[in-house]
Amino acid sequence: MNADYQTVLNDFIHDLQDKYTSSITTEILEEEVINIACLFILFKSYMNINETSSKFYTILQEPNNKISIGFTEAALKLYPTLYGEREVSAGQLGISQNITWGGMWSHLIKYFLNKHDLDIESSEFWNN
Repeated sequence: MNADYQTVLNDFIHDLQDKYTSSITTEILEEEVINIACLFILFKSYMNINETSSKFYTILQEPNNKISIGFTEAALKLYPTLYGEREVSAGQLGISQNITWGGMWSHLIKYFLNKHDLDIESSEFWNN
């Protein structure tokens, strides 16, 4: 079964809640949305894993702008009291700015390892 935007975002947020805090702030949610969207967008450029076997196949087939919209809209639907239209706009801008930064992939490797204990360069993560 392929994961959708809401499921992916919700899983990552619950992981943060389990590891660090039971409450999620707007700032934490904004950071997570931007990093998750950038991860999926940049994955297509940096990794050489067979996307058809990935549990994220449906998302990975989307164009970059749809991935950006998908994760920001998922945050709006899942966490409307923390993530409103202003955060959607700011998130989409942040995603487009961050994916053009040359150091973003290295940042994402560290971020997901530190925050989620995930090795994003491992095929286990993408095909699990």
